[in-house]
Amino acid sequence: MSSVCLFSSNIRPQYEQDIIDVAAAPAGHVVRFRYETRYVDDQIREAWSGNRLTGRDALVLYSIQQPQNYHPPAFIPVRHAIVASSTTEGSVCVIDFRLGGYAVLRDPAGADETRGAIVSDFTARLSSTLLGHPGHGRRDRRFSATGGSVPSGFIAEGLSEAEDFERLSSYLVGTVSFASHSLWRISAIREVGDRESIEPNREGRWRLQSNATYEIVITHYQPDVGGRSFGFATARFDLATDASLVEIIGDKQFEVASRYDAIPIRLRVPSLTEVKETVLTIRPHGETKGPRADVRLIVGPTKGKRAAGGAMAGAAVVLATIPGMMDKTAGVWDKIWFPVLAAILTFALGWWALPVRRG
Repeated sequence: MSSVCLFSSNIRPQYEQDIIDVAAAPAGHVVRFRYETRYVDDQIREAWSGNRLTGRDALVLYSIQQPQNYHPPAFIPVRHAIVASSTTEGSVCVIDFRLGGYAVLRDPAGADETRGAIVSDFTARLSSTLLGHPGHGRRDRRFSATGGSVPSGFIAEGLSEAEDFERLSSYLVGTVSFASHSLWRISAIREVGDRESIEPNREGRWRLQSNATYEIVITHYQPDVGGRSFGFATARFDLATDASLVEIIGDKQFEVASRYDAIPIRLRVPSLTEVKETVLTIRPHGETKGPRADVRLIVGPTKGKRAAGGAMAGAAVVLATIPGMMDKTAGVWDKIWFPVLAAILTFALGWWALPVRRG
């Protein structure tokens, strides 16, 4: 079965922004793209409207094109994905997809091969499998969402996620669009002290527990390609959350001031009695050019902890009321014993809910 090819181009700044946002987001994050109906391939439009694309493989690509077709388009693959849902609202086709690993073109094989040649060959091979594409010479075949078969021998395999991102960055900064951008990715979301990242749910949300400290690791890499200057000003990115649900520990901004680094952002979830949804936002500060991110979070106690807490509170209330129901023959110690138990339970419940600092 062919992949759903989802293009975003250099025709508008927002389309360019979509590409580096997709590159920065962690695997499992759910992204939404929108297309006018006329830019969706006829062969997938019906399945799109009926939400029958769910579960299909998708490929996100960057299309470098010229509005008047002064030069042929060039396609750079960016990310594998799985379609989560698709729908049509009037003349707008909406698609949600769950991000997978990077889809990165291989490095040049030697001094005689260039990235430009690899991109041109990949574009030609992929185009031959498509009904149309964003830069097609015929206006009626300029599709930004279409079905196609990804040609073999071009996508790098067997690399780590870090190596894939570095290679993708080298391709992207070689374009006019991203030559002056600072590129980074979210490489981990984990509880402090744990090495393994938390897996998101199917809706692309990360579950954080009450009274725990977490870190989101921002890994950036600025490739030295094409004579790119590294005398650029320090890039700054702003962080924001609903502090009543998730508190940012330390500065609410991070800097990109070197070619590579891994920056941990510490988050603290306070004691919460209910499960809430919230978002950590990351935005370029001022004139900085770079990715944006909206990390969707679910915060609060587990079901077991909420149930146990409710049971303890209920038991304390019952124990406290028992002495009032005893008859006059009951001894003093009998009447004191139950309030003492209620006090112990109440103390235990409060102690259990206290924040526990880690790291």
